[in-house]
Amino acid sequence: MGIVVNILVLLVSVVAIMFVQASSSPTQGMSGLYSFSESYAEARNKLVQAEYKESLSGQVSLSSKEQTASNIFSQLQQKEALIMGDKFPPAFNFFDYRGYIDNSSVVFPLLRSMPKGSVLHVHTDSAGSYDYIVYNSTYSPYAYIYTLENNTSLPYGSLHFFPSPPVGVPGWVTVPSLRSSSPNATQFDLDLLRNLTMRDRDYGDYLALWTRFDGLFAHVGGAFSYIECARGYVRHIFLEMIQDGVLHLELRSPVASYTMYDLKNNTYSFEYFLNMVQDIVVDIQMSVNPNFSVGVIISIIRSVDVDTAYTYMYEALQLRNKYPGFILGFDLVGPEDEGNSLLYFLPAFFKIQNISSTMQYDLPYFFHAGETLFSNNTNLYDAILLNTHRIGHGLQLQKHPILMDIVLKNKIGIEICPISNQLLEYTPDMRLHPGFEYFNRGLPITISPDDPALYGYGGVSYDYYFVTVGWTLDLAGVKQLVLNSMLYSAFPDDATRTRTYNEWTIQWDNWIDNIIQTYNQL
Repeated sequence: MGIVVNILVLLVSVVAIMFVQASSSPTQGMSGLYSFSESYAEARNKLVQAEYKESLSGQVSLSSKEQTASNIFSQLQQKEALIMGDKFPPAFNFFDYRGYIDNSSVVFPLLRSMPKGSVLHVHTDSAGSYDYIVYNSTYSPYAYIYTLENNTSLPYGSLHFFPSPPVGVPGWVTVPSLRSSSPNATQFDLDLLRNLTMRDRDYGDYLALWTRFDGLFAHVGGAFSYIECARGYVRHIFLEMIQDGVLHLELRSPVASYTMYDLKNNTYSFEYFLNMVQDIVVDIQMSVNPNFSVGVIISIIRSVDVDTAYTYMYEALQLRNKYPGFILGFDLVGPEDEGNSLLYFLPAFFKIQNISSTMQYDLPYFFHAGETLFSNNTNLYDAILLNTHRIGHGLQLQKHPILMDIVLKNKIGIEICPISNQLLEYTPDMRLHPGFEYFNRGLPITISPDDPALYGYGGVSYDYYFVTVGWTLDLAGVKQLVLNSMLYSAFPDDATRTRTYNEWTIQWDNWIDNIIQTYNQL
């Protein structure tokens, strides 16, 4: 960093001297001005290149084939800009412009087919589109929906599964019966799916948005907690991610949010759920892609008290030592401005640190920090001091130059979630997203979807589109983002890391060949 700064200072000094020399020789004539222009252009180009090399784009070298594909990619970016005009999707609400992205974008199809490496920030109960729940689970005769309003403890539209109608609890109606009585079953399912997303709820200040955001989990919680629905939905998540070009997935899974159940009134522990997820991963590896891998970061809501947090952290530590290649670490989730700070939980962290020293594996942290509009939020300080492996969101990091230097020096990955940040009103215009500054400073950012189900999609392609078009990234920059996703993955071992990277390299090379073959007439 210091070398680059010195280069920039030197270049600016050279340009200033040339300007003074040129200004002091008014009788040089046109030949003198021409010479000055050449020198100025050379100095200017060096300045531009010095800045480019500091960015993530400057950290990767492209092969000759990749450079050919990069030229095509840039031409498509220019074509997209001409088509868009003032209708620039990354600057507008995703819900309003998704149709354009799907139907008119020339860049999005390329990004959708791009091999994406890893997704590092996504929450299990909203990691895949809710299409599976609507078009599969709610066709069960045991699927019920709550139809009464003004119930503060049970929102209208909540889903649950019962073996028979609940006795003494009015308002529950089977979804199949409502569907069959609807004049348009197709529209019924679309409305049901819409009811499970932030569509038409993404307005107002972001604290109010969080209230509506959390309310959606109440709508779907009864469905996700039903063990058969959960089993099918988790498999759906994995298949959707694989179809979107993802090889490795790290899920934030809540240890205490749901009690899993079946139709015989049996309940299931969190560990049972984790074993079920591992079984699904093995099945996917055997039937779909042997190189697909999944890890779990255990999470709790940050509104709990410190003693409760310690209890769940200790459980997470035990599970990590029992399943060290699968349980990756721990996080606190939920709105930072309304929940407790990391500093509040310091006694629990210290106790866990002491206990960890007696076990084979410690409990790594992957903290949400800086997901706020308030500059007085202090979680970034504590996340870094507690040796977090990655930072979730980190939107306020741009206001802390020393912390940015530490993140860069210590290679702490930053999990950027573009569409989530937009729809929750943190950064309505992607051109102003702080991640763009992080990218240009060479900070180790990665791209993730956060809660894509609540935004009506699956995978991570739309998020890549928002940053690629919003920040006008070249192919080198996009490649480095994908490489970062694997570099900052918490793979269980070097063999898995190598296997994932090798598989991705094959897919990437094929993708580059396809770009050249498809668009060679540009």
